[in-house]
Amino acid sequence: MDTVVKALNASAFKNVRIQDAGNCIAIAFDDNIILLNKTQVSIVEVIKGDTVRVEMGGNTSSTIFLKYSDISAPVVANAGELRDLLWAMLGKVSGGNGGDGDCACAPLIEATNAELKNVTAAVLEGNGKLDVHAQTTTGIYNNGVSLNQIVTDHAAVNAQGLNNVLNETVKVSTNTAAGNNKLDVIAQSSAASSANILATNQVLADNHAATLQTLAGLKTELMNVRTTVSAGNDQLSVLNQGNGSIISNGTNGNQYLASLDNKFGNNGFLGNVSRKLKTITVQPVIGTTAYAAGQVIGGVMTLTGALRAAILSGSWMGVQVVEKSTQKAPIDIVLFTQNPTAANFTDHVAPTWTNDYGNIIGITNIVAANYSTLSTSSGVCLGNLCKRVLSTAGGNLYAVAICNGTPTYASASHLYFTFYFEQD
Repeated sequence: MDTVVKALNASAFKNVRIQDAGNCIAIAFDDNIILLNKTQVSIVEVIKGDTVRVEMGGNTSSTIFLKYSDISAPVVANAGELRDLLWAMLGKVSGGNGGDGDCACAPLIEATNAELKNVTAAVLEGNGKLDVHAQTTTGIYNNGVSLNQIVTDHAAVNAQGLNNVLNETVKVSTNTAAGNNKLDVIAQSSAASSANILATNQVLADNHAATLQTLAGLKTELMNVRTTVSAGNDQLSVLNQGNGSIISNGTNGNQYLASLDNKFGNNGFLGNVSRKLKTITVQPVIGTTAYAAGQVIGGVMTLTGALRAAILSGSWMGVQVVEKSTQKAPIDIVLFTQNPTAANFTDHVAPTWTNDYGNIIGITNIVAANYSTLSTSSGVCLGNLCKRVLSTAGGNLYAVAICNGTPTYASASHLYFTFYFEQD
């Protein structure tokens, strides 16, 4: 939104209100509201000791003069505090020391320098991690060669160590948890599986009698591999060259896990065995002037992670509304499966439903009688909604609150909405 303001005479208005409206700064005086696009604000400076000048850039240069003593909300003690308030709404740090002539360039340059330092530190950290990774890959390479040499040179010893493998395999059906841990170890060693399986099969064929007696020493032999066969460490270059086989072996491992999972009857997901509760609290930015019936309160609320991203379904179990006063306004809450058009659901404006009817998946109503008085505050909690809901992507849902009364809230952070979901 591009708003052109030629000038605002500070002495002509004594009840000026300033509010952060997201992408804009709203300046209200008498029955008028001026919206300043944050991206077009180029200068915020103190002049004449008691006045702040706001200069807008863009195609048409515009200037606003604000006398700090004319600001009724929020209350500021001096022009410097008014300037810093505007900088904070812009998401920047004031570049001045309270005097005249502050410029937007200084904080931008300081922020840019800080970010460049962060980038340099991140690059250096990344380089260090790459060095460590390269060293680790070389070690893995060498150790794999050692393992191959051990299988060749110490077949008899390895055959003895396979006795417990057979025993543990027999226990898999009754010791699933222990078996899963061993599968993790097997998966980690899949890089050399193709070649080692052929060698192992030959060892099993040639040394079957000895195999049944020898697994007791396998754990000790594996722990001593690095020192016992250091001369053969150079052979693990095969691992570094065999990254491509890791992908294919991992695919085979996934097939084994899927097959095992089907035996457990969990529909292809070992972890998907129970439902999960999810609670999300949103505090939308609301207006401080009176609402009319049928107007949106606070705009679109994003309910991040309401449903599991891998499943995208569940139930809307309840909703809670808490306010810092006792307006107890009736409210309709509408739930959407995907993000509705934000411009159609603006705070203090009646909603436009044109393109979003098909995305509505739940509606509930809160009446004044539902509220409980909590000293100087009030709140309501509706449970047992049990409405089935779906998400189109990412597990996120979206909500809009529609006012059915005429409340006036004292601050932009006066309402809390809490949503309760049961995830599939």
